[in-house]
Amino acid sequence: MHYEAKASKEIRNVKKLEDSLRILKSQSQTEHLKSNLLVRIGNVEKDTIETKAAVVAELRNISDIKKPLENVSKLVEFLKSEVDAKDEKIKNVNKLVEFLKSEVDARDEKIKNV
Repeated sequence: MHYEAKASKEIRNVKKLEDSLRILKSQSQTEHLKSNLLVRIGNVEKDTIETKAAVVAELRNISDIKKPLENVSKLVEFLKSEVDAKDEKIKNVNKLVEFLKSEVDARDEKIKNV
């Protein structure tokens, strides 16, 4: 009976040690998972920084392309206004030519009648 009590006490100690070992293993696994997650977070941060740099570079490229396009648009507007002004002058000159032509025709008519 003495041996049975001692054996059951030792069994309890072994179970406690096994539980402690399981806890240590789970803590070790937890630490390993933490380590892996930290590595992944670092990779994500690195990728984010690289992506941000790529986006900034593309935005600069777009900006570089945009400036000449804006200049072309301004030039088109300027040329359009110039063409409109020239068209207006041509219209006025045509009206003047018609008026002068009618005056010349009227004088020619008077000269023929004299």
